[in-house]
Amino acid sequence: MNRFKSLFQVVIFLISLCLLSPLYASGEEFLEKGMKEFKEENYEESLAYFQDARKADPTSSIAAYYLGLTYKILEDHKSATPHLKDAVTLTPKIKEALVELIDSLYQIGNLKEAKEWIDVGEKEGIQPARVQFLKGLILSKEGKYMDAVAAFEKAKSLDPSMAQAAEFQIASAYTKEGKLKEAQKRFRSTISLDPTTDMATYAKDYEKMVAEKIERERPWRFSIGLNYKYDTNVVAKGSGQIVDAISGHEGSALNLSLRLGYTFPFSFKTPFNLSLQYSLFAERYFPKQYTRADGTTGDLSEYNNMSNVLSAIPGYNFEKWSLSFPITYMYNSLQADKRNSFLGDLNWWNQTRYLEQYGITPTARFMVTKNSVGEVSFGIAKKRYFETPLHPEPFTSDENRNAFVWNTGLG
Repeated sequence: MNRFKSLFQVVIFLISLCLLSPLYASGEEFLEKGMKEFKEENYEESLAYFQDARKADPTSSIAAYYLGLTYKILEDHKSATPHLKDAVTLTPKIKEALVELIDSLYQIGNLKEAKEWIDVGEKEGIQPARVQFLKGLILSKEGKYMDAVAAFEKAKSLDPSMAQAAEFQIASAYTKEGKLKEAQKRFRSTISLDPTTDMATYAKDYEKMVAEKIERERPWRFSIGLNYKYDTNVVAKGSGQIVDAISGHEGSALNLSLRLGYTFPFSFKTPFNLSLQYSLFAERYFPKQYTRADGTTGDLSEYNNMSNVLSAIPGYNFEKWSLSFPITYMYNSLQADKRNSFLGDLNWWNQTRYLEQYGITPTARFMVTKNSVGEVSFGIAKKRYFETPLHPEPFTSDENRNAFVWNTGLG
């Protein structure tokens, strides 16, 4: 009875072996055909063979690796991920599959799991340069740009052949961090490593954009100008009871213009922005004597004048519109009595106050179309005039020019 039972088990085993052997044989055959198509870069054809190979032998890590890799080459990272995961967990483990798995996880946005496999790669020392490069990509995507730079630097040191790709990514990370000059330097380094590559071409375009961005985001702006003016009639002749005392007297003057602006650096990185501006305009006539209508003498330098404007412009940028609150103070002055001037005729700054004005103009800007911007503003300012040596008499109610000035605009 025992002999019969043993013989029966042997027969069952042989039958099972006969039935299963074609499957194993066909699995190897599918894999072999798929490899042939893969090497010839016929990825669509190889994909079908690798799919059949996996069905025939789900425990084959090699079939899992090549199926996942083929999906990845065809840019179907979502389908590639489970097969690449099998390739690094089945026996024997395919070490080369690890970096492909990390890359696919990165491509589909599964950064958490990608970082877990990076830890595995670092501990086991699997393709350390590529693992560090992928680590840099993930850190950059998480907004940890300086940590990403460190990872790219490490990848470059481990494998010099990755230097150009690493330099490009480092430049991109510096750009996102706002370190534009360092980014410009790294883009130039990318180009110099091999100017003939596509990456060098991209780097040239990015370097140009960064240079333009550096120019736009310069915190300090400064301009100065000096002009000569010749006037055949310094003050236009009046009419009626108003008689211009120096009408008809020609004269020359120098005009000085100065403009200084500062934009706080956070204005280029956050929705909040703040800039300060100062401008100066000064006009000085060359000394020239003239005779007034009453027989007394005067000098054209009495009409020297100076204007100072100080502005602070805080604001906030929303997604499709912005709001700013320009606050402006203006102070105008005229030439004072030179007898009280230490420098006499050479003193540009010996002035007496004439007019001051201060106000605020809230302004909203918004996108109307893709290429058009609309603007709405509403402001109030207060003007105040002072007595001057040229106008010593007190202002009467009819001559009072002090006022509140309201303004609104739509553009």
